[in-house]
Amino acid sequence: MLDVCRSRGFTFVELLVVLMLVAMLALVGVSTYKKFISESYREKAKVQLNELAEAIESQYYESGVYEDLIGSGDWTETNSHFTFAVVYTNDTGFQVKAVSMSDPTGACGVLTLDAVGTKGPSGCW
Repeated sequence: MLDVCRSRGFTFVELLVVLMLVAMLALVGVSTYKKFISESYREKAKVQLNELAEAIESQYYESGVYEDLIGSGDWTETNSHFTFAVVYTNDTGFQVKAVSMSDPTGACGVLTLDAVGTKGPSGCW
């Protein structure tokens, strides 16, 4: 019988398999983290849309005109994740919207809320 002395340690193939598993777990973790962060920014935008709509409604009840809150015409403001806009549809209506800076064409890229409380798109609220 031939007694072959085998050194203790890992083979190159074993190390590659472990590295591939770690890379796959990291990929799943990073994509899940990005999705979580995106959802949290969307939730914050929804809160800001509701606050903006409440401010417009409050001003409307005081003055009887929607446009008194920000002057005549439409209004736009941008933060690092969303662009917010108020569009007056007529003297008795408005629409506030938040457009995502990172994914404006996605399913939830544009959030809207109008004077009667209609929210869109429905799957994102």
